[in-house]
Amino acid sequence: MQQAVHTGQRRIRPVNHWARRNRWHLRAALECFEKAVALDPDYALPYCGLADCYTVSAIYGVRPGTELGPKALAAAERALALDPALADAHHSHGSALQWIRGDFAAAERNYRAALALNPSLAISHAYLGLLYAVLGRFDEGRQAALHAVALESDSAVIAYLAGGAS
Repeated sequence: MQQAVHTGQRRIRPVNHWARRNRWHLRAALECFEKAVALDPDYALPYCGLADCYTVSAIYGVRPGTELGPKALAAAERALALDPALADAHHSHGSALQWIRGDFAAAERNYRAALALNPSLAISHAYLGLLYAVLGRFDEGRQAALHAVALESDSAVIAYLAGGAS
């Protein structure tokens, strides 16, 4: 989730919490995204934030994946239903499919769809790099990771993910 969420006259800034990716900040980001959904339930972007927070929280063991996985997938699917042309929605869905379900083929399709809509979405390049590394497609993984770093060279999260793909 790379952008701030704006709904109506209120501006919610979950990005600062989301970028830190520790237990406390993930919970704070989740609260911000929940508030954004409550303010405008037909706005897709906060659902991406919810899906990403649930997925990463499951990966980090904040709460069990059996509890968070269905929430991550439901939020990503809601974002896609609201705005099928939103690259972030395809990325969030791919991430949940990869990390929660282990459905690598579907995750790759979603990352590719996200990148077709927004070729500058560094997080999708980085996650695609990790996916390729897991699948043993190391050259493709390295290439995707390097592309992500080139797009967001100052992002600690992208650097961390790219390191895992290289």
